[in-house]
Amino acid sequence: MFQNLLKTLDIQRDIPTNKVKKIYESILTKGYFPHKVITVNKYMKILDGQRRVTALSLHADEGRYYEIVIIKYKHSMIETMFDDESIENQVTILDEAYLSQSSLDEKWKNKDFLSIYCKSGRPVYLKFKEMMDKYKLPWSSLITLMGRTGVYYQKLFEEGRFEFDEWEKVEEAAEKLERLSHVYPYAKNNHFVRAIIKFLNCEFFDFELFLTRVDVNRDLLYRSGTVEQYCTVIQKAYNYRTRAENKVNFLRYFDFAA
Repeated sequence: MFQNLLKTLDIQRDIPTNKVKKIYESILTKGYFPHKVITVNKYMKILDGQRRVTALSLHADEGRYYEIVIIKYKHSMIETMFDDESIENQVTILDEAYLSQSSLDEKWKNKDFLSIYCKSGRPVYLKFKEMMDKYKLPWSSLITLMGRTGVYYQKLFEEGRFEFDEWEKVEEAAEKLERLSHVYPYAKNNHFVRAIIKFLNCEFFDFELFLTRVDVNRDLLYRSGTVEQYCTVIQKAYNYRTRAENKVNFLRYFDFAA
C-alpha cells in the first residue's frame, strides 16, 4: 500500500486540514483521482503531493483505492551543492522549495518558505519571524523596511539563501511604525510602509514632530491607493499649519520608479 511506501519529509510546511478535506471531497465527488503524479526524492520522501497523499490515505482507510504515479526527483543544483549524504535534511528542504514552484497542490506562499527554513534553524529566517511577530508586521512590510524588495531578493528568500545583518536599523524603523500605528491604524500596510520609509531615510525628517502633528489631528492621515499618494499625504501632514516659507518639500528627493 502506498502509505507504507512513501514517507514525509523530516521538515515540511504545515498541512492545513481544510485543504486536505477539499481534496478528499473532490476525489469522492469525481469518483477518480485526477492528479496522479506524486514526486519523491531518492529516500521516497514526498516532495510534491503531501496533501494529495494525505487525502488518499483517508480514502484508503475507507476501502477506496486510486492509481498514483510515483516519480523520483533530484535537482541538479542540489547535487552540486550537497554531496554528503549525512545532511539529508538540508537537501530535502531545498528540494521541496525548488519543486514547489510547479506544485499541483498549491504554490508556496512566503509564509511557507519562512516556516520551513525556521524549522531548519536558519538564523536569518528565525530573526525575520521574530521581527514579524514582535511588531505584527506583514512579510511584505518587513521586507520593505529591510530594503530587500524585488525579484532578486524574493528568489534568495525562497531558496533559503537570504542574508541580512542590519537588524538594528530595521528595529528602529519598526519601533516608529509601532508608535505610529496607535495614531494611524494602517501604519503597517505595505503601501504606507513603502511611503513612510522614504521619509524615515531623510536625515531632515523629524519623526517626533510628525507623530505629534498626526496625533493632534488624526484626520491628517488617511488611506491612499499608491505609494506616491501616501507620500503626498505624509508631506501635507508634516507641513500642517507650517508657514509657507518653512514647509519642507520632501517629494522632490524621492524616486517613485524605484
